[in-house]
Amino acid sequence: MDVEATQKNIELKESKRENKQSENPNNRNTTKYYHGTSYENAMKIMKEGFTSPQINWNCCLGEETYFWKEDKSNPEEVLIWAQGSAQIAAAIQNSQSEKVCILSIEVPENSNIYISPDYSVDDAATIETAVTINNKELNEAISEGKVILSCAEIDKSYNPYMRFVYLSTLDNELINIDDFSQTELEAFHAFQNYAPELSGLFEEATNYQNLENIQFSQVNLENTLTNQEKNTDIREFDDFER
Repeated sequence: MDVEATQKNIELKESKRENKQSENPNNRNTTKYYHGTSYENAMKIMKEGFTSPQINWNCCLGEETYFWKEDKSNPEEVLIWAQGSAQIAAAIQNSQSEKVCILSIEVPENSNIYISPDYSVDDAATIETAVTINNKELNEAISEGKVILSCAEIDKSYNPYMRFVYLSTLDNELINIDDFSQTELEAFHAFQNYAPELSGLFEEATNYQNLENIQFSQVNLENTLTNQEKNTDIREFDDFER
Protein backbone atom coordinates (compact mmCIF):
# COMPACT_ATOMS: atom_id res chain seq x y z
CA MET A 1 0.00 0.00 0.00
CA ASP A 2 1.51 3.36 -1.01
CA VAL A 3 1.80 6.37 1.28
CA GLU A 4 -1.14 8.22 -0.30
CA ALA A 5 -3.48 5.24 0.10
CA THR A 6 -2.33 4.78 3.71
CA GLN A 7 -3.04 8.43 4.46
CA LYS A 8 -6.51 8.21 2.93
CA ASN A 9 -7.24 5.09 4.98
CA ILE A 10 -6.18 6.89 8.17
CA GLU A 11 -8.35 9.91 7.31
CA LEU A 12 -11.33 7.64 6.58
CA LYS A 13 -10.97 5.87 9.94
CA GLU A 14 -10.64 9.20 11.73
CA SER A 15 -13.75 10.52 9.99
CA LYS A 16 -15.74 7.42 11.01
CA ARG A 17 -14.52 7.76 14.59
CA GLU A 18 -15.58 11.42 14.76
CA ASN A 19 -18.98 10.63 13.27
CA LYS A 20 -19.53 7.86 15.80
CA GLN A 21 -18.60 10.19 18.65
CA SER A 22 -20.91 12.92 17.36
CA GLU A 23 -23.79 10.44 17.27
CA ASN A 24 -23.33 9.62 20.96
CA PRO A 25 -25.42 11.96 23.18
CA ASN A 26 -22.75 11.65 25.88
CA ASN A 27 -20.27 13.45 23.63
CA ARG A 28 -22.50 16.37 22.64
CA ASN A 29 -24.00 19.40 24.27
CA THR A 30 -27.36 18.32 25.59
CA THR A 31 -30.31 19.83 27.39
CA LYS A 32 -32.18 17.89 30.05
CA TYR A 33 -35.96 17.81 30.33
CA TYR A 34 -37.91 16.34 33.23
CA HIS A 35 -41.30 14.63 33.36
CA GLY A 36 -42.90 13.89 36.72
CA THR A 37 -45.39 11.05 36.98
CA SER A 38 -46.73 8.35 39.26
CA TYR A 39 -44.60 5.33 40.08
CA GLU A 40 -46.98 3.00 38.23
CA ASN A 41 -47.01 5.11 35.08
CA ALA A 42 -43.23 5.50 35.10
CA MET A 43 -42.87 1.72 35.14
CA LYS A 44 -45.20 1.55 32.15
CA ILE A 45 -43.32 4.25 30.24
CA MET A 46 -40.02 2.44 30.80
CA LYS A 47 -41.54 -0.69 29.23
CA GLU A 48 -43.63 0.85 26.45
CA GLY A 49 -42.25 4.32 25.91
CA PHE A 50 -44.31 7.50 25.97
CA THR A 51 -47.35 5.83 24.46
CA SER A 52 -49.81 5.60 27.35
CA PRO A 53 -53.42 6.08 26.18
CA GLN A 54 -54.34 7.48 29.60
CA ILE A 55 -54.58 11.28 29.60
CA ASN A 56 -54.30 12.94 32.99
CA TRP A 57 -55.20 16.41 31.83
CA ASN A 58 -58.25 17.34 29.74
CA CYS A 59 -56.15 20.05 28.10
CA CYS A 60 -53.62 17.56 26.65
CA LEU A 61 -53.87 16.21 23.12
CA GLY A 62 -52.63 12.73 24.02
CA GLU A 63 -49.96 12.73 21.30
CA GLU A 64 -47.43 14.66 23.34
CA THR A 65 -45.94 14.73 26.81
CA TYR A 66 -45.16 17.75 28.93
CA PHE A 67 -41.66 18.32 30.31
CA TRP A 68 -39.84 20.84 32.42
CA LYS A 69 -36.69 22.19 30.75
CA GLU A 70 -33.63 22.31 32.99
CA ASP A 71 -32.52 25.65 34.38
CA LYS A 72 -28.76 25.37 34.78
CA SER A 73 -28.70 28.44 37.00
CA ASN A 74 -31.23 26.86 39.41
CA PRO A 75 -31.45 23.11 38.70
CA GLU A 76 -33.33 22.15 41.87
CA GLU A 77 -36.28 24.45 41.13
CA VAL A 78 -37.16 22.53 37.97
CA LEU A 79 -36.94 19.24 39.87
CA ILE A 80 -39.41 20.67 42.40
CA TRP A 81 -41.79 21.51 39.54
CA ALA A 82 -41.40 17.99 38.18
CA GLN A 83 -41.97 16.42 41.58
CA GLY A 84 -45.10 18.52 42.05
CA SER A 85 -46.37 17.34 38.66
CA ALA A 86 -45.63 13.77 39.70
CA GLN A 87 -47.70 14.14 42.85
CA ILE A 88 -50.65 15.56 40.92
CA ALA A 89 -50.38 12.77 38.33
CA ALA A 90 -50.32 10.20 41.13
CA ALA A 91 -53.45 11.74 42.65
CA ILE A 92 -55.30 11.81 39.32
CA GLN A 93 -54.38 8.17 38.66
CA ASN A 94 -55.25 7.23 42.25
CA SER A 95 -51.79 5.78 42.77
CA GLN A 96 -51.38 3.54 45.80
CA SER A 97 -47.61 3.97 45.97
CA GLU A 98 -45.76 6.44 48.18
CA LYS A 99 -43.16 6.69 45.44
CA VAL A 100 -43.27 9.06 42.50
CA CYS A 101 -40.83 9.19 39.60
CA ILE A 102 -39.08 11.86 37.60
CA LEU A 103 -38.08 10.84 34.09
CA SER A 104 -35.18 12.68 32.52
CA ILE A 105 -34.34 12.94 28.84
CA GLU A 106 -31.10 14.36 27.45
CA VAL A 107 -31.67 15.93 24.04
CA PRO A 108 -28.67 16.95 21.87
CA GLU A 109 -28.70 20.56 20.72
CA ASN A 110 -28.75 19.49 17.05
CA SER A 111 -31.74 17.16 17.54
CA ASN A 112 -34.60 17.26 15.03
CA ILE A 113 -37.19 16.67 17.75
CA TYR A 114 -39.74 19.46 17.76
CA ILE A 115 -40.02 20.98 21.24
CA SER A 116 -42.88 23.42 21.74
CA PRO A 117 -43.82 25.77 24.58
CA ASP A 118 -46.65 24.29 26.65
CA TYR A 119 -49.82 26.17 25.64
CA SER A 120 -52.19 23.59 27.15
CA VAL A 121 -52.70 25.63 30.32
CA ASP A 122 -52.71 29.41 30.51
CA ASP A 123 -50.23 29.59 33.39
CA ALA A 124 -47.85 27.09 31.79
CA ALA A 125 -47.44 29.28 28.70
CA THR A 126 -45.90 31.98 30.89
CA ILE A 127 -43.33 29.58 32.34
CA GLU A 128 -40.30 29.40 30.06
CA THR A 129 -39.34 25.92 31.23
CA ALA A 130 -42.73 24.30 30.45
CA VAL A 131 -42.60 22.48 27.09
CA THR A 132 -44.28 19.62 25.23
CA ILE A 133 -42.65 16.96 23.03
CA ASN A 134 -44.30 14.69 20.46
CA ASN A 135 -44.43 11.11 21.79
CA LYS A 136 -43.68 9.38 18.48
CA GLU A 137 -40.62 11.50 17.72
CA LEU A 138 -39.34 11.09 21.26
CA ASN A 139 -39.79 7.31 21.32
CA GLU A 140 -37.96 6.95 18.01
CA ALA A 141 -35.07 9.11 19.21
CA ILE A 142 -34.77 7.11 22.44
CA SER A 143 -34.91 3.74 20.65
CA GLU A 144 -32.21 4.91 18.20
CA GLY A 145 -29.96 6.05 21.05
CA LYS A 146 -30.13 9.71 20.02
CA VAL A 147 -31.82 10.71 23.27
CA ILE A 148 -30.93 9.30 26.69
CA LEU A 149 -33.82 8.38 28.98
CA SER A 150 -33.26 8.06 32.73
CA CYS A 151 -35.51 7.60 35.74
CA ALA A 152 -35.30 8.59 39.40
CA GLU A 153 -37.58 7.13 42.07
CA ILE A 154 -38.46 9.40 44.99
CA ASP A 155 -39.73 7.52 48.01
CA LYS A 156 -42.14 8.94 50.62
CA SER A 157 -43.05 11.76 48.24
CA TYR A 158 -46.75 11.00 47.81
CA ASN A 159 -49.42 10.15 50.38
CA PRO A 160 -52.30 8.14 48.85
CA TYR A 161 -54.52 9.04 51.79
CA MET A 162 -54.20 12.72 50.91
CA ARG A 163 -55.28 12.26 47.30
CA PHE A 164 -57.95 14.95 47.40
CA VAL A 165 -55.63 17.42 49.09
CA TYR A 166 -53.50 17.34 45.92
CA LEU A 167 -56.54 17.44 43.63
CA SER A 168 -58.12 20.37 45.48
CA THR A 169 -55.54 22.69 43.87
CA LEU A 170 -56.85 21.95 40.35
CA ASP A 171 -59.69 23.52 38.40
CA ASN A 172 -62.54 21.16 37.50
CA GLU A 173 -62.03 21.54 33.76
CA LEU A 174 -58.43 20.36 33.92
CA ILE A 175 -59.20 16.82 35.07
CA ASN A 176 -61.79 14.22 34.16
CA ILE A 177 -64.05 14.22 37.21
CA ASP A 178 -66.61 12.14 35.28
CA ASP A 179 -64.59 9.10 36.33
CA PHE A 180 -65.10 9.91 40.02
CA SER A 181 -67.59 7.97 42.09
CA GLN A 182 -70.21 9.99 43.95
CA THR A 183 -68.19 9.69 47.16
CA GLU A 184 -64.99 10.79 45.42
CA LEU A 185 -66.79 13.72 43.79
CA GLU A 186 -68.16 14.91 47.13
CA ALA A 187 -64.72 14.65 48.72
CA PHE A 188 -63.15 16.53 45.81
CA HIS A 189 -65.58 19.45 46.09
CA ALA A 190 -65.31 19.50 49.89
CA PHE A 191 -61.53 19.85 49.75
CA GLN A 192 -61.84 22.54 47.05
CA ASN A 193 -64.23 24.57 49.22
CA TYR A 194 -61.88 24.44 52.20
CA ALA A 195 -58.64 24.74 50.26
CA PRO A 196 -57.51 28.02 51.97
CA GLU A 197 -57.96 26.46 55.41
CA LEU A 198 -56.02 23.37 54.33
CA SER A 199 -52.83 25.16 53.30
CA GLY A 200 -50.85 23.56 56.14
CA LEU A 201 -52.09 20.11 55.19
CA PHE A 202 -51.21 20.78 51.56
CA GLU A 203 -47.65 21.74 52.55
CA GLU A 204 -47.39 18.47 54.45
CA ALA A 205 -48.71 16.51 51.45
CA THR A 206 -46.37 18.21 48.97
CA ASN A 207 -43.26 17.22 50.85
CA TYR A 208 -40.48 18.08 48.40
CA GLN A 209 -37.70 15.89 49.69
CA ASN A 210 -34.58 14.03 48.65
CA LEU A 211 -33.98 16.27 45.64
CA GLU A 212 -30.39 17.13 46.45
CA ASN A 213 -29.28 13.51 46.25
CA ILE A 214 -31.65 12.40 43.53
CA GLN A 215 -30.23 9.47 41.53
CA PHE A 216 -31.11 8.90 37.88
CA SER A 217 -30.62 5.51 36.22
CA GLN A 218 -30.46 5.18 32.45
CA VAL A 219 -33.26 3.24 30.73
CA ASN A 220 -32.89 1.26 27.49
CA LEU A 221 -36.06 1.19 25.39
CA GLU A 222 -34.52 -0.03 22.14
CA ASN A 223 -35.59 -3.67 22.27
CA THR A 224 -39.02 -3.00 23.74
CA LEU A 225 -39.95 -0.32 21.23
CA THR A 226 -38.57 -2.27 18.29
CA ASN A 227 -40.73 -5.27 19.20
CA GLN A 228 -43.74 -3.01 19.71
CA GLU A 229 -43.31 -1.44 16.29
CA LYS A 230 -43.12 -4.90 14.70
CA ASN A 231 -46.26 -6.03 16.51
CA THR A 232 -48.06 -2.83 15.51
CA ASP A 233 -47.11 -3.34 11.87
CA ILE A 234 -48.43 -6.93 12.00
CA ARG A 235 -51.72 -5.84 13.58
CA GLU A 236 -52.19 -3.08 11.01
CA PHE A 237 -51.49 -5.53 8.17
CA ASP A 238 -53.92 -8.08 9.61
CA ASP A 239 -56.60 -5.43 9.95
CA PHE A 240 -56.05 -4.38 6.36
CA GLU A 241 -56.34 -7.97 5.17
CA ARG A 242 -59.65 -8.43 6.97
